[in-house]
Amino acid sequence: MTRGWNSVLLEGGGGLAGAFFRLGMVDEIEFFIAPKLIGGKGPSPLSGLRINKMAEAIPLAIEEVSLDTGDLRVRARVHRTTQAGD
Repeated sequence: MTRGWNSVLLEGGGGLAGAFFRLGMVDEIEFFIAPKLIGGKGPSPLSGLRINKMAEAIPLAIEEVSLDTGDLRVRARVHRTTQAGD
């Protein structure tokens, strides 16, 4: 089914984001970095991809960085060389 959409905002947790990355349906990502440090066994932003080594990481090309109410906002393009989690 063709919808003719140019972009879709995907907003959710690591499970939803991981599923869309696994399907190869993400070409741009935007994320925020807060000036705070936490520790512990927190959830992953990309659940279920089984990426544990830097050599397996999904490469990003940063296109824009800005300061948004105290947080860094980063917009980047996803570079696909292999399917994530393969």
